[in-house]
Amino acid sequence: MFAAVLAPPQTLLVDLDADHHLDTVLLTQTQKAIEVKVTYVNRSMPPADFHFAVDPHREDAVCAVPVHLKRETLDYDLSQALGTPVKGFVRSAHLYGFAVVDETCDSLHFYWNHATHRVQYWRL
Repeated sequence: MFAAVLAPPQTLLVDLDADHHLDTVLLTQTQKAIEVKVTYVNRSMPPADFHFAVDPHREDAVCAVPVHLKRETLDYDLSQALGTPVKGFVRSAHLYGFAVVDETCDSLHFYWNHATHRVQYWRL
């Protein structure tokens, strides 16, 4: 049995892979889980699909729903934020990632990893 959808799906357009084409981020959510799916304009790349539970006690989950998508600049030093070097993260005033924000705990921050050629996320 599927859980009822909490809110209408949310879509965000952002050029994640720096190919000058807007990729599509789709967020769906229920009371128990959220899904973030990234579809690239470059059709040879498979979509990236992330699933997170709703659980304030888990680091790999969101704390509460509803959540929303927010485009964010990548003009920051991720190594400084995390306290360790991050291979593949490129600081840029011209590149963007996105965040899944729940207004209760730290957001999930997504960016294009230039070493692995995949979207990855981090959280404090």
